[in-house]
Amino acid sequence: MGGAIALLNAIEHPNSLRGVVLVCTGAKLGVLPSIREGLRSRFEETVKAVVGPRQFSSKTNLETIRFVTNEILKCNNGVAAGDYEACNSFDVRQKLQTISIPVLIIAGEEDKMSPVTWSSYMKENIPKSKLVILRDASHLPMLERPSDFNRHLNEFALSLS
Repeated sequence: MGGAIALLNAIEHPNSLRGVVLVCTGAKLGVLPSIREGLRSRFEETVKAVVGPRQFSSKTNLETIRFVTNEILKCNNGVAAGDYEACNSFDVRQKLQTISIPVLIIAGEEDKMSPVTWSSYMKENIPKSKLVILRDASHLPMLERPSDFNRHLNEFALSLS
């Protein structure tokens, strides 16, 4: 959802931004019906069995997985289900070419929630974009590969000054 908000700001308010970073997101955010239904009717079970595990690389340590899963479980299930419904209806593919500011796109190589193909699509359709794919990372590369993630983020920020 954060990527959707960042994309909308880049499209609708480019003069307010010097650049934007898009992390594990897409111009269209489809969410499987089974996930949306599960979050509405079987929240804890769906988070533990489906949402949580889909967010991590096979190399992510168990402590990080437990921490993030427990944080998700603190969310109100109605709010979480609504967030995923909003993501499912998000689609700005026809507006990507209008983004005129520099864009850094960071993707996790093993991301099952926002696949690398979504990031590649944005790279191909946003004029001033750069794509970085982090190995051994999935949907949360800032937790899974913090040093690499921060290095790319810092390089991008410095390029804007």
